Amino acid sequence: MESLRIFKDERFGEIRWLKINNKDYAVGGDIAKALGYKNPRDAILRHCKGVVKHDIGVVTGKRRDGTEVIQNIEMSVIPEGDIYRLAAKSELPGAEKFESWIFDEVLPSIRKTGMYATDELLDNPDLLIAAATKLKEERKARLEAENKVKLLEPKGQFYDDVAGSKDSIEVGHVAKVLAIRGMGRNNLFSLLREKKVLDKNNIPYQQFVDLGYFRVLEQKYTVPSGETKINIKTMVFQKGIEFIRRKIGE
Repeated sequence: MESLRIFKDERFGEIRWLKINNKDYAVGGDIAKALGYKNPRDAILRHCKGVVKHDIGVVTGKRRDGTEVIQNIEMSVIPEGDIYRLAAKSELPGAEKFESWIFDEVLPSIRKTGMYATDELLDNPDLLIAAATKLKEERKARLEAENKVKLLEPKGQFYDDVAGSKDSIEVGHVAKVLAIRGMGRNNLFSLLREKKVLDKNNIPYQQFVDLGYFRVLEQKYTVPSGETKINIKTMVFQKGIEFIRRKIGE
């Protein structure tokens, strides 16, 4: 297991991240709080399927000499699949921005470099040199591995979980699930509009909904002024993911 890493964002606070058996996990309570759940524990129980109990070091005080007192506390940690599930069920208007931070910045950075740049790293020259050396080695290994991968081969630790379940995920996440090089969220939306799968508002045409590829969710929320707004999400089912993968290959 790798050491605990803490990623910070002014909008969402701190997210504690660790690797168990070469798989990334985040502290479930951190994710649920960032997504606006009033009862994080209940949200994890209701929506998460891959919860693992793990001891996390927490600062509980300071000694007289100023050093921190750290106590191991058992917490629920969750994999990527459960982060998607919590995000999909969240009614927080800023949930999509949180998803973008996690899945477009933090996770890609970890996978490409094995680290996420923190103040500690940037302020420590020796640590930075060691990290850069490790980065160079990992990039070389990664490029060699990528040369062996077929363009349309579905990959990513979440793919099997989603493709083998009855759950649905947001259409914008499919690019991450398939992990096809060069096919990001915006490119995927553009391609599906060109192929007349989605309309100009990124809503699927009814024929594809009737085929069981998609469903459209309407979530109501109230802004501080008291006005009720509607947030529309396009969700993709298992066979919809395969349908999109075939469309990309056409």
